[in-house]
Amino acid sequence: MGAQQCGCAQQPQVDRVLSTQDLEEPQKTELPDDGRCLRSAEEIVDAVADAGVTGTLDLGSNQGSEDKTEGLLRRNKLPVLKEVPSSVYLKCRTITTLAISGNQIRSLAGLSALPCLEVLDVSENHLEALPDEVSALALTLRVIDVSDNRLSKLPPGIGACLGLETLLAFKNELVALPDEIGQCIALQEANFFNNKITELPESFSMCEALEVLNVGNNKLQELPSIEKWVNMRDFKVHQNGLRFKLGVPSLSPMKNLECIKIDQCKALQELPLFGEHLSMELFDLSRCMIAALPPSIVTWTALQTLNCSYNRIAVLPPLALPCLELLNVSTNEISVLPAEIGKCAALKTFFCHENNITEVPEAFVELVPCIMRLNFSGQRGSGLTMDTTLEALKAACEAKKGRFMGPVK
Repeated sequence: MGAQQCGCAQQPQVDRVLSTQDLEEPQKTELPDDGRCLRSAEEIVDAVADAGVTGTLDLGSNQGSEDKTEGLLRRNKLPVLKEVPSSVYLKCRTITTLAISGNQIRSLAGLSALPCLEVLDVSENHLEALPDEVSALALTLRVIDVSDNRLSKLPPGIGACLGLETLLAFKNELVALPDEIGQCIALQEANFFNNKITELPESFSMCEALEVLNVGNNKLQELPSIEKWVNMRDFKVHQNGLRFKLGVPSLSPMKNLECIKIDQCKALQELPLFGEHLSMELFDLSRCMIAALPPSIVTWTALQTLNCSYNRIAVLPPLALPCLELLNVSTNEISVLPAEIGKCAALKTFFCHENNITEVPEAFVELVPCIMRLNFSGQRGSGLTMDTTLEALKAACEAKKGRFMGPVK
């Protein structure tokens, strides 16, 4: 997920159900399932209904991506939808997936007419509200994707969806979450990236099944109680105003953590409490105001990426991590590098520029077989000079067609 995007297509000029007359030059396209020549969304609906399809109804106009296949309307060069065709609710009552991504739909009405619906994908539309009617699908709904819309809130009725496992609502205008979200006891993945949320309800802490959470790029200053999130694997709270004035949370119960992003929380001076997270692979706390790394980090033997650049760190722990491939400690207050870093047998990239380093440990020669990119430039005080250790590291980087940036001779 990259830079913030508005996700807004052009404003619709008409607001009606499509028909074959909507195409100036009707394209004879095929629905791959039955080979009919189809010219509109309505004909696709009819084809699905006639075939008695109980799986997916694809009326998407979205582009293809790693996560989604290209929508059927786009694939067949049919116009985008301004509303869900009424025939969907009349003729396709047995479908389990409604995929209408990438259109210009402003509202949903009639979802209760789809009693078997398990997956609702209305991402990349102009949706201004998700109807409370989702509560009518409480027994079946497992996935809701309303990402990249214009939602300012989620309906309280979402709390009735006790079987909901995935809720994707990134790139919207949400300012809060309903208290009822804590009733979604089966929720495993929640993504609210790039909204305007100022506070997470305390009830959210009751979602004990959570494994993946992304609340990055919001306006959060605190987190709710998180001790029940013991299944968490992917925890992203980056680009917020986190301060933890109400108490520093503990992530120690999250034994299965694989990824933490807490970067670009520029007011953050104190990290959450950590434990021995033996599955941790990525830890990004760059661009905060942190003075020290958690002591337990030396036990994170699966760690592959550590980025703590642009902080106030003066002392690094003895990082002898066998899987570490990228280490970025640039722009801190480090004066001495621990020799144990030389034991990082997988280290390919090491950025240490703009610190107070005056000497590189001889043990760093052990990095020669693996190192490809190394940056020791811009040390304050200019006390660092090229020596035999740095010359060996430079030769190793150049031999692998990587890059070495060291002190000016």
